[in-house]
Amino acid sequence: MSATGLDAFDRTIQKTNLWLQAVEEELGVESKHQAYHLLRVVLHEVRDRLPMPQTAHLGAQLPTLLRGVYYDSWSPSLKGSKEHREEFLLHIAAEIDPALNLSAEAVAKGVFRVISQKVDAGEIRQIVQTMPKDLQSLWLGKAAA
Repeated sequence: MSATGLDAFDRTIQKTNLWLQAVEEELGVESKHQAYHLLRVVLHEVRDRLPMPQTAHLGAQLPTLLRGVYYDSWSPSLKGSKEHREEFLLHIAAEIDPALNLSAEAVAKGVFRVISQKVDAGEIRQIVQTMPKDLQSLWLGKAAA
């Protein structure tokens, strides 16, 4: 018997747990709660800087449960923020537990590596190309190509 009794819910929970495990390993954090918080912060910061089509395309690539997290508190009437790298990282830094001893840049790059592993490479290229220029360098690996 499945955990929820609904295959779609069980699958999205399983996929979300895989994403959280990847974030835990990438950032060296010790709990799913920490991984969830950091993933959520970075997803929101990316979402708020993308034009509408890329926001929707990225959302469509996420497991259903993470898609809900991604769109939580989003206002589609706002255009993509053009804040620069410093402000982007300051928003992330404000949400990092100091006990984790992680920089905002390390968190952003780590989450970007996980997203790059989990999301279609073509979609990642489009996302990176539409982000403000000074944020593009935070993406590594295939996404930076």
